[in-house]
Amino acid sequence: MKYFTYLWKSSTWNKKVSQSDTSSNMLEYAVSDKFTAAGVGPDCTVFIVTAKEGLLYLGGSIKVSCITDKATAAEQLGVEVDELKEDGEYILAREGTVMQFKSDLLVSDSVVKTLEFAKPDGGFVNLKYDSTGKLKGQTLRGVRRLYAGEQKKLLQLL
Repeated sequence: MKYFTYLWKSSTWNKKVSQSDTSSNMLEYAVSDKFTAAGVGPDCTVFIVTAKEGLLYLGGSIKVSCITDKATAAEQLGVEVDELKEDGEYILAREGTVMQFKSDLLVSDSVVKTLEFAKPDGGFVNLKYDSTGKLKGQTLRGVRRLYAGEQKKLLQLL
């Protein structure tokens, strides 16, 4: 099983935060054009994160049942296609694993500084910080694969 982080833009995060009813605050799916290229597939876990003011927030995770297109995602989610606003690859959460979105779960700096991400050529890399000691949000851009065992640090927080 592989584990990834997926950085949500502030606008996506804030939109999810503004959804008030519990059913719409569930992490049933995520959409990107980079899931397949990053190696995400069925049985992978994708941690939804964002970076705000140099801090990392963890919104939850999606245990992937499948990657599909918008029309199939809408059908499986039981919604109209036009309710899904974005185009791209949809990852859908495995039945029985859907979790509620957590908007304010701050990942401590001591954990963030030790997170290791797999490099395509082998080995690992840590996240980058600026000269003031704040996390650079760009360092999390897109879909990034966690190095073996690193998922435990994030799973403990959920």
